[in-house]
Amino acid sequence: MTIDSTGVPRRGSLRFVELEAARTARGLRLVLITALPSPWSEGARALFALKGVDALGVAFRPGDAALAAWTGVPNAPAVLLDDEPPACGWEDILALAERLRAEPALVPVELPTRARFFAWMHALLDPSGLAACRRQLVLHESLRPDEPGHLRRGFPPGLARLLAARYGYHADRVPEARDRLIAGLAELDAALTVSARRGSPYILGELTALDLYVAATIAILAPLPDELHPIAPTLRPALEYLDPAVAASLTPAIRAHRDLVYAAHIHDPRPAGAAPQK
Repeated sequence: MTIDSTGVPRRGSLRFVELEAARTARGLRLVLITALPSPWSEGARALFALKGVDALGVAFRPGDAALAAWTGVPNAPAVLLDDEPPACGWEDILALAERLRAEPALVPVELPTRARFFAWMHALLDPSGLAACRRQLVLHESLRPDEPGHLRRGFPPGLARLLAARYGYHADRVPEARDRLIAGLAELDAALTVSARRGSPYILGELTALDLYVAATIAILAPLPDELHPIAPTLRPALEYLDPAVAASLTPAIRAHRDLVYAAHIHDPRPAGAAPQK
């Protein structure tokens, strides 16, 4: 853990630069989605900030061939350290963060707790996880036709079609995604209730990377206001609309956990003017 001159743990800084400046630099470089809260990008950024590791940031631009050629993937996040191959999946990014700085430890060591940690992380972030289920619902709302009394609230059509093709949206999968999301939120509420009874606001009893990624996932179900986390105006309506059954599953405990983790451990990834919204 890096400590500043006042004895307070030092957070890592993030400075956004253009692609060419990042590509020719050394050290840690993060390619992040910045126009809206992405659990994968938000979690990656928070990991290195809490570890006290400084980094350069590059705002992800869909369809940027030069960016994709550098990172080797058509999406974000991607994390590059010196001449090492890019880390793109959440497991590789988490492993890199733990390798760079052991403290604060964000992955449990004790085997039973570690097993619960990784079970939750997979349930949250895998291609069929809770964050991906939310994406399916957003894409469904974005691509359905308007109905009388129920106007469509979604991403712009071009972006929605691009994301649908990239992430495998199918209308017939939406009911399953909705049910899985509701069930997962119920499990999360139960886990937070157990932790609260034991005197901790964190899911596993102490702060781990799971808390960061859970809070970032809840932020795409219940977005924070722009003064706390700006979202591109064309994208915010899609994230603010929520299926009523899913909305009912966002309990006060879940919302309180999001607010605590953002206030104490996650800050807006964009310094003023560094990564403009698009």
